[in-house]
Amino acid sequence: MALGTLGTAATTTLHSIIAGEGGLLFSGVGKQGQLNVALFNGAIKDDQTGNLLRTNPLFGFDGQLTGTQTGGCTLTIPNRGILRVFAGDIIGYDTTTGWPILVSATAAAGAGWVHSP
Repeated sequence: MALGTLGTAATTTLHSIIAGEGGLLFSGVGKQGQLNVALFNGAIKDDQTGNLLRTNPLFGFDGQLTGTQTGGCTLTIPNRGILRVFAGDIIGYDTTTGWPILVSATAAAGAGWVHSP
């Protein structure tokens, strides 16, 4: 048995934001950060039903300095569980299915990942 590879067919398939120190979103601070989180939360879907979630999957981010240093920010993966989000992590979603994706800061620092704010 061998593992396969995984990638997207286009560079614009995933939309994302980066968690910064203390919950500061690199792709927007203050009101812009709040808007980015709202846009993200409004796009996440349940993979079993295809419906948008009624709760905020990305919780603890407000575009201000709160949360990630203590691991207070979380990402809910529908029907799977809750993940902690730390500084430098990239939080994204598939624009077609609304499925959330969390890439750790360590993995994102490798040459295999590209992010453009």
